[in-house]
Amino acid sequence: MLKANKQIFLIIGFFTLMRLIVAPFFGLGVDEAHYVLYAKYLDFSYLDHPPLVGWAHAPIFYILGA
Repeated sequence: MLKANKQIFLIIGFFTLMRLIVAPFFGLGVDEAHYVLYAKYLDFSYLDHPPLVGWAHAPIFYILGA
């Protein structure tokens, strides 16, 4: 692996780790809460999104209990 690529991966890894550490202290954003509601109340159609959005988030919602 090139030295530049390794440095880029280290930087990305560092910021990902920092985000995972800080994220539990903040609530959901507006759009994130919107997707949680889509997953909680599954339907065949939503006002502004296709149904795949809710169906894709539903397993995560029910497994993790968000």
